[in-house]
This record gives sequence, structure tokens and C-alpha cells, in this order.
Amino acid sequence: MPQDILQKYSQSILDKDLESYCSLYDENILVYDMWQQWSFKGIKDWKKNVQDWFSSLGDLRDKVSFEYIDILEKEGMALVTAIVRFAAIDQQGVELRFLQNRFSWVLVKQAGDWKIIHQHSSSPIDFNTMKPILEKG
Repeated sequence: MPQDILQKYSQSILDKDLESYCSLYDENILVYDMWQQWSFKGIKDWKKNVQDWFSSLGDLRDKVSFEYIDILEKEGMALVTAIVRFAAIDQQGVELRFLQNRFSWVLVKQAGDWKIIHQHSSSPIDFNTMKPILEKG
């Protein structure tokens, strides 16, 4: 089921398990990420970015949760939209900070598994400051 990927995504990030995380994606993934680079094409390009992200956390981990999940599944494809919350936690599990993004995934079913073929993350921009709004009000 497409919703199973949400738990796998969250767990692989919490564990900083690069291989598990990347196994959720199609080899030809296209990612429109809101951080640093305009887009990523292909799993090799995306994997390098994720490796840098996990390494940048040091002893911290990111705990991921989803809200406002909508899933449309049809004929081996699915569209998943949600608000995703990334919370930095310390070694004791204490939340230090968080941010939220709007997420959209396009999934295809391949050999019985759902794979992400497109990921898009965004946040609205405040008109006055021109800065992203990283918390849903």
C-alpha cells in the first residue's frame, strides 16, 4: 500500500539509514527540493545529497511525522501529499527544533514495491520578508 512508504521513510531518516532511505526511490528519481539546489536527477545525485544531510546531523537525528495525508491510487500509480514535520532530536530523544514542508510524491508500483519517481517539497514565502514559512500556522 502506498501509505506504507510513509513509515519506511520516517524510520530510515530516524535511523540515518542511507541504503534503506534510497531504496524507496526509483533509479531515475526527479526531486524538486527546497534546500540549496534547484533539483536532483537520478538516485546517485539524490543519494549524495541525502548522505550530506545525514552527516550534517552529527549526533542528532531527525524525527519525521506526517499530517494532512492524502493518497490517490490508480492503476499502479499513486499521488501522496502531506505536510511533513522534521524535528531535530538529541541522543535522549529531546526535540530541539522543527520545521514543516509541503510534500508531494508520485509513486509507481515496481515488482510489487512502491517507488518514489518524483518528490517535491516546498514552503510558502512570506511576502514581507521573502523568507520561507517553515511552520504551518
